[in-house]
Amino acid sequence: MDKLTLQFDIIKTKLLIFMAIAGGSWIYVLNGNIYVQMLTSILLIISSYGVMVNLIKLGELEKRIENE
Repeated sequence: MDKLTLQFDIIKTKLLIFMAIAGGSWIYVLNGNIYVQMLTSILLIISSYGVMVNLIKLGELEKRIENE
């Protein structure tokens, strides 16, 4: 059970970081500079993917915890 707790904490921390990046970078997509828009769009897509992957992992861990 200790290993599952550590995995949960790691995934939760990564999820928090990706959510902070995604939450803060979308506003720069509205900026007039095309280079900033492209860079932040790429950053937003990558961080959104990271949020999605970590949410899936958290769901799988939740199922494992319920089954034990």
